[in-house]
Amino acid sequence: PQPLARWAGLLALVDQTGADPFPLLDALVGERRLRLPLERGLGLWRAGLPRDGRGWRHALARLGEDACHAGVWMARALGDSIPRQGLTSTLGEQPCLTVAGLALSGGELAQLGLSGPDIGAAQARLLDHVLDRPEDNRREVLLELLNP
Repeated sequence: PQPLARWAGLLALVDQTGADPFPLLDALVGERRLRLPLERGLGLWRAGLPRDGRGWRHALARLGEDACHAGVWMARALGDSIPRQGLTSTLGEQPCLTVAGLALSGGELAQLGLSGPDIGAAQARLLDHVLDRPEDNRREVLLELLNP
């Protein structure tokens, strides 16, 4: 019943024939809210869907939830249900996927003496760490990571 799921399944089937699914996507899917997740989901599916929580967290942070669902629906259209379980499990953990979800804010980093691009770089480094180790998204742990 979900348009994204239907389009994802169709694109996977077209891709499996060896035909380029992008002209079909261009011709039939005019809505940007569907096109971008489908394009990203196709790239994720072609590259190989993650098989563990760490991989799913990184994919979710990089591509977004809709693109990850599109990739899973592409796999399901061809009979692979394993990735769905991993994505569902990862989403159920409600992981930190953006710098806004970090336990240490940009304002707090500024109070520590960081400014401008240094704040962004620190947040990116901390987010990358938290995507690998979600249990470390605690203020004290993040402060330790900044001051080794």
